[in-house]
Amino acid sequence: MNDKGLSKRSRPRENPGKGERGFKWARKGINDWIGIFHDLFSNREDTGPMRMISWNVNGLRAAVKKGFENAFKDLDADIFALQETKLQEGQIELDLPGYHQYWNYAEKKGYSGTAVFTRVEPLSVTYGIGMDEHDQEGRVITLEFDDFYFITAYTPNAQRGLARLDYRMQWEEDFRLYLKMLEEKKPLILCGDLNVAHREIDLKNPKNNRKNAGFTDEERGKMTKLLSEGFIDTFRHFLSPP
Repeated sequence: MNDKGLSKRSRPRENPGKGERGFKWARKGINDWIGIFHDLFSNREDTGPMRMISWNVNGLRAAVKKGFENAFKDLDADIFALQETKLQEGQIELDLPGYHQYWNYAEKKGYSGTAVFTRVEPLSVTYGIGMDEHDQEGRVITLEFDDFYFITAYTPNAQRGLARLDYRMQWEEDFRLYLKMLEEKKPLILCGDLNVAHREIDLKNPKNNRKNAGFTDEERGKMTKLLSEGFIDTFRHFLSPP
């Protein structure tokens, strides 16, 4: 066991905080977040609620050519998380006045990758979950604020023929333990592309997709397990589908 309380886990790389799929889970009562967000972002010019946006851009360089920066400005988010950026360091430079930028790149070129842009400077930033077998693909960024953690993730796809399902299952378990480790310290918000349709209502033809990546019983079961530990699926909470 290490000082994080988990076996076989090295400490994630940390940098000081200087310098559309929506949100899935918030490990705290919904009403409790209102005061936290109001205090943290009280310097906003408007008095509306804090705005967080999560977006799988499927290649940020292509998205920029199609007007990403204009959309970013119009959306006016306090925290903006991206998945599947598909680029390496130095391949793009975004001019985002008023935002701190944090990037996690995959070692493989043109693959995976995440980014977070935030108006409020975090206390610290962590890249990955502290396990070498998972941290080569730029899939996770964690921002620590005074009262909560903000995590964006791009979950591995099980791929055609479920070629990567076994790895996906190991990722799910290790990532869940990472979230539980953080939860021992502060509440957390997780957003991103989680590559799973949890319920049949999430697909047009659920019966025909039971053995396809993203809708296997195994993947859906991992989502159920995480939610059963007290995390709130905010999409379900606010939209209340049947």
